[in-house]
Amino acid sequence: IEGDLDGTSFVLDGDTAVRLRLPGAHHATNAALAYAVGRWMGLTSEAVGGRLYEFVPPSGRTRRVDFGDVTLIDDAYNANPSSMRAALDILATVQGRRRVFVMGEMKELGPAAVEWHRKIGEAAAGAGVDLFIAAGAHAHAAAQAAASAGVSEIVLCDDAGHAADLIVSRVGEDDVILVKGSRAAGLEVVVQRLESALSGMRLIRVAS
Repeated sequence: IEGDLDGTSFVLDGDTAVRLRLPGAHHATNAALAYAVGRWMGLTSEAVGGRLYEFVPPSGRTRRVDFGDVTLIDDAYNANPSSMRAALDILATVQGRRRVFVMGEMKELGPAAVEWHRKIGEAAAGAGVDLFIAAGAHAHAAAQAAASAGVSEIVLCDDAGHAADLIVSRVGEDDVILVKGSRAAGLEVVVQRLESALSGMRLIRVAS
């Protein structure tokens, strides 16, 4: 499986190349299952591969939107430790651009919630995150762990609304912005604010 910000590629049936316009190697499993069902129903490998290539994810499901030199990865629908790591793996493929992570809390993790959030903070550092914006108390624990692991710029926000207000003023040219959190974190407001602002704003240039 090979992937980057532009999509994911893999081979099935020995010689059938499949391309998804969807970043994230973790999507290959679902695509392979869809491919198998299509073949079982009698479709050709070319037909199934073509449909998979045409697939565009809905809002909140690793949806990529480009605004000039800025890329938004909207993965705000839900989150758990596994899907957080998978989303951060997408950021890790980005080279030569500032990597921004807007994180909301992961809910329903029980007594180990703080520890899980800290692990995600460490994973964010490993993915090369440059700016970590954390919304909510448990996300703050993740950000603090990220700072300890080497992320240089940390911003703590009370909630998604606060993060939405702040992110617009911090966006710069060539940014790749990942927005992810549990449904209850309400990060869709961050996505909506970004999309509205990026449609018409003049971006600042961030010194590298």
